[in-house]
Amino acid sequence: MPWLPVLHAIEGDRKLFDTRVLPQDDVVVAETDGVIAGFMARHGDWIEHLYIAPAHQRQGLGAAFIARAKAQVPYLQLWVFARNHAAQTFYAAHGFEEVERTDGQNNEEKTPDIRMEWRALS
Repeated sequence: MPWLPVLHAIEGDRKLFDTRVLPQDDVVVAETDGVIAGFMARHGDWIEHLYIAPAHQRQGLGAAFIARAKAQVPYLQLWVFARNHAAQTFYAAHGFEEVERTDGQNNEEKTPDIRMEWRALS
């Protein structure tokens, strides 16, 4: 997302994943020919990260990650940037609904965002 500010050097991102994401979150990784095609990190009912490399998008990896998370918990929530229309469309197609919008002043990127939720049918 070229419109997002670059906030951390790669070393800071690695430290975050080494010290918080990998030890604390449910992380699932998809590989194609030994190369990471995408990953999802879930912490409780929060989808914290969902990334699919551009060359692997629209091949069902994101849908498989979402299906896995839905099979594990009856409620999910996530934040998506307001400018990321493709992600909003993807999540909506998988049953997520917008429940909150912010101006971004409380997120690290200072970029408007949307909280979306999914609930299993009772």
